[in-house]
Amino acid sequence: MAPSSRPTRRAKLTNVDYAVLTSGQALSRESVVSAKSSLPRKKMESVQDVIKVLRRAKKVLVIAGAGISVSCGIPDFRSKDGIYEMVKHMDFALPEPECLFHIDYFREDPTPFFQVVQNVFAHSPQPSTTHFFLKSLQDQGKLLRLYSQNIDGLEEVAGVTRYIPCHGSFAWSSCMRCQARVRTQSVLPVIQAGVIPTCSELNCRGVLKPEVTFFGEILSDAVSTSITKDRLEADLILVLGTSLKVSPVAEIPSFVPRHIPQVVINKTPLKKKKLKTDKEEPQPFDLQLLGDCDTIVQYLSSKLGWELDRQLSEPTSTKSPPRMIAHKNSRRVCFGECECEGVADGEMKRKTTSTQDDSVVEAVVCDGCGETAMEGAPLYHCVDCFDYDLCATCFADGSERHFGGNHEFRRLASR
Repeated sequence: MAPSSRPTRRAKLTNVDYAVLTSGQALSRESVVSAKSSLPRKKMESVQDVIKVLRRAKKVLVIAGAGISVSCGIPDFRSKDGIYEMVKHMDFALPEPECLFHIDYFREDPTPFFQVVQNVFAHSPQPSTTHFFLKSLQDQGKLLRLYSQNIDGLEEVAGVTRYIPCHGSFAWSSCMRCQARVRTQSVLPVIQAGVIPTCSELNCRGVLKPEVTFFGEILSDAVSTSITKDRLEADLILVLGTSLKVSPVAEIPSFVPRHIPQVVINKTPLKKKKLKTDKEEPQPFDLQLLGDCDTIVQYLSSKLGWELDRQLSEPTSTKSPPRMIAHKNSRRVCFGECECEGVADGEMKRKTTSTQDDSVVEAVVCDGCGETAMEGAPLYHCVDCFDYDLCATCFADGSERHFGGNHEFRRLASR
C-alpha cells in the first residue's frame, strides 16, 4: 500500500509562525498540512455556515453509505427496516445478522446471502436526489473523491466517476474456483429463481460471488492509496448517510488533518471512530445536519443555486422549505421531525443510543499473509499507512521491507 503522509505531532503554531514557515523555504506538503492543523479555525454553528463552506470548497472529500440509497428502495443495514432486521426474521442459522456478509459463512453456505439478494434487488433502482447532488459537486469541479461504502453502483448510474467503491461492486461476479467473471445482471434471473449461481466454465461449477468485500477480506489497495493522497488535498469532508460502524472506512474522518471542516448529513448523529493507535478521542464533527439526506441536500442545493430538479424524475422545487431546528451548543441541526428530546441549556438527551461507540467488532486481516488474525493474537499496525496491519509472523519477517523499514509500527491491544 502507498505510504501515508500523516503529519507528526508538533507544538502549536501562531499565524506568525506559520507565515515564517511558509516563506523563503520549500516545505513538504505534509509539513504545510501539519502547520495548518495546528492553527485555530472558525467554529461552524449554522446551516448558513455549511452553505458558505460548500460555496468556497474546491476539493470536497465525501464518505457515503447506505442512507443515500434508501429512497431508491434499497434498505440500509441497521434501521428498523434494514437488512439486519430482515435477516432476524428469516430462517437462517446465523449467530449474528452481520455473519451474512462474512466470507467464512459465505464459503460454508452462500444460501442466506443470495436469499437476501433475491429480496433486495428484486427491482431496478434509480439514483436518488443525493446521488445527483454528488454529480453536481463533480460537474462544478468541487468533488475531490467519493468514498462509497455502497455496492449498488448507483453513483455510476448518476454519472459520478470520481468515486471509489470501498466495499466493491455488485455489478460483477467472479467464480470462487477459477476466477472467471460475469456481469451479475446476467445471473440475476437465476438468483431470483432461488438458485445459487455457479460458473458455466467446463468442469468448474464454482459459486459465483459478487465482487463485494465481505468481512474477513482485505479492502482494495485503491482505498488506502487514494485516501493517503486525498487527505492532503481535501478542504471539506462530507459524511452522507452512513452510521460509520465498519472499519477501516469509518476511520477516515479521524485520519484526515484536523484543520479540515467536517459536516455530517445523516438520519442520526454520529461519533467519530478512533484510529487504532490513538489514545485520545478525536475532535467532534463541526456540524451534523440530521434528517432525510435527500431533503437536506435539496435544501442546500437550492440555497447554492444548484439545479438538481432537471435530473430527477419527480421535481421537488414545489415543496415547501423543510422545518429546521438548531440546538444551541450541540453542533446539530434537525431537519423536519426533530431527532432530539429534552433540550435545555444546550444539553441534549438522545432518543436512541446511536452516538455510543457500538461499532462493529470485526476480524483483522493481516496484509502480509492475508489470514484472519486469531482472537488475542498480537497485531502490529503501521501508523504511517491508513490501513496496514501485520500478524506477529509477518511483522518479524517483513516489517523492515515495508517502505524500506522507514514506517513506524505499533503493537495493537489484544482484541
